[in-house]
Amino acid sequence: MTLIQFIAFATLTFFHCLTCAQLIPPPSTGISLSLNLISALSPQSPIYPGNLSPSERIQKMLQISEARIMYLTSTMFHNDEMFSTNTLQHRRFYAYFAKISLGSPKQSQFLAVDTGSGLIWTQCQPCVNCYNQSIPIFDPQSSTSYKKLLAGDPHCKENQTKQIVKPDCSYELVNNGESLTIGFASTETFTFLNNKGQEFTLPNIVFGCSNNNTRMPFVGTKVSGVLGLNTAPFSLGIQLKEKISNTSRFSYCLHSSSQPEKDSTSLLKFGKGAVFPNGKKYQTTSILKNNFNDYQLSLESISIGEQPVTFPPKTPAVGRNGTFLDFGSIVTFMETDPYNVVMEKFDEYYRSIGHRRVSPPPETEGKFDHCYNYGGNMENFVSMTYHFNGNASLKVDPLQLYLVIGDAFCVTIISSKSFTGTDFTVIGALHQQNTRFVFDLDKNVVQFAPEDCSKDK
Repeated sequence: MTLIQFIAFATLTFFHCLTCAQLIPPPSTGISLSLNLISALSPQSPIYPGNLSPSERIQKMLQISEARIMYLTSTMFHNDEMFSTNTLQHRRFYAYFAKISLGSPKQSQFLAVDTGSGLIWTQCQPCVNCYNQSIPIFDPQSSTSYKKLLAGDPHCKENQTKQIVKPDCSYELVNNGESLTIGFASTETFTFLNNKGQEFTLPNIVFGCSNNNTRMPFVGTKVSGVLGLNTAPFSLGIQLKEKISNTSRFSYCLHSSSQPEKDSTSLLKFGKGAVFPNGKKYQTTSILKNNFNDYQLSLESISIGEQPVTFPPKTPAVGRNGTFLDFGSIVTFMETDPYNVVMEKFDEYYRSIGHRRVSPPPETEGKFDHCYNYGGNMENFVSMTYHFNGNASLKVDPLQLYLVIGDAFCVTIISSKSFTGTDFTVIGALHQQNTRFVFDLDKNVVQFAPEDCSKDK
């Protein structure tokens, strides 16, 4: 899969650490490293849309999700029409960002964080065709640690990755034959902070120095590129795993977006810090091998409250086309046939307790099909649980499962086929909030457990 994906981490305490020693930990010790994930809608965001009303926030969440699902469809299922029309209309199809420093001396850049991308890349001078960026574009000529990879470098083998295949170590990310970003594979020194304010300087991180970019979604913003986090060889997680022992895990715990004032940052942790609190029980499911190097899970069934959903015999299995964990989409998309059965169960439950189904509020632009009259509290709201391979169950509490909009509340699940004409399931950021996810890249598993993410330190 060829995805353009972006990720960046915010080093908010950097200026307090000017006298900190730059640390490259011995390989045997590993590291504990954390980055700030910045919500697209927070004031710290490099694409901050301004102080939005509740209705405007919902519209923006849906726009991000719509653009994201159409982008994923265009890259995974080669439906380029989806990408060239609606996606560019909304332009912003990433939900979290971060700030990084690269080079010697350091140059700060904002990247979009994406678990579906396998390459770290940023715009680079001198530009052949760079989009307008509101902060200075990275200049490798100003860095003493920058190195452009040359023909014959082992990193540039064609079988290493689909993204770097040319003899001169150039790369080209494309979407159905149309170039999106072109540049040269390079290495550079990246500087990170852990959550204690300690500075870690890691040399020779492979990244893409992109000097020819088209159809980019971040024109006029501070965002300069992508920080890939999937299982491809040049993603950040895999590079850390290969370079430093005991650094094969990363984790995140997304804050609830029900309280806008608290959604500014979540933490993305690597290495020794990517663990559950002592004594915390967690569940484990395998990551499926797939052509996209994404985090695709085997979803076996769904429950509404304590009641398993029984699918008719001819209903295609839920998750039959794969179920992706993707916080680039805010809401969740589900394959159509299972979606219809699940939504019918929601209808039955709320009808039984006196909540009538109502027309979707205008703010949803008709995207949520199943909304009900709101009685003023969530006391009787029912939860939903995803059941994965390995007897691993992810419970989505009402606070993450519904959006209250005026006198109505809506289930935050959309039929993917109604948007894209293609059936697949994506569990978005809302359904992942207040749960810690730990990705173990050695064992090829995802572990998760409920947690109050606002207390994550």
